[in-house]
Amino acid sequence: MELKKAEGRMATVSEDCIGLLETQGADVSRIKTKIVPGVYSRAAAIFGEAQEENCGTIVVGRRGLSRVEEFYIGRVSNKVLQLALDMSVWVIH
Repeated sequence: MELKKAEGRMATVSEDCIGLLETQGADVSRIKTKIVPGVYSRAAAIFGEAQEENCGTIVVGRRGLSRVEEFYIGRVSNKVLQLALDMSVWVIH
């Protein structure tokens, strides 16, 4: 039950973000979102999905307290940056 509630909240946030991007002229037909529950590593799951879909860019939020290159990002964002050597990664505040 809690998982379904969390998935619903995440879907709403994703839709809101896509709406904002659309108002700024982004081609939303090129944006994909996916909720993948029950993974061991969130960063590895994000990177694996991006590889599987042949994505050129990964967009992640920033949270947490890991210091990286003069700004603070979370563990998941940091690990995605480490894994995605041949991709662009946007870390959004």
